[in-house]
Amino acid sequence: AYNDGKGHFSIKKLPWAIQLSSVNAMQLMDINKDGFADLIIAGNIFDLLPQFCRVDASPGYVLVNDRKGNFIPLSGIKTGLHLQGQARDMISFNYKQQAHILFLENNSSPVMYKINKK
Repeated sequence: AYNDGKGHFSIKKLPWAIQLSSVNAMQLMDINKDGFADLIIAGNIFDLLPQFCRVDASPGYVLVNDRKGNFIPLSGIKTGLHLQGQARDMISFNYKQQAHILFLENNSSPVMYKINKK
């Protein structure tokens, strides 16, 4: 849902690739330094009953803002993001003057990615 700043919201669907799994964590961050907030999304659920199988199609996604209110997913090859677990939260922080994102996954160690300056 997009807020126009005047209390009105418009609904837009996320790209189809994002809808193939759960979304459990989302972070706004200007990844490409163009002045527009991009999205980083993570998810997956493994703890469902066997007859419902796992919801595990999300390696994590970086979606770039096209400056028109749409978010375009980048390929994992381009971003280097490849999460394998059940991401439940993420935080962004600076370490040694470089942006990082720490993904917190159930039953696993945290996974950290450095954001390239390019």
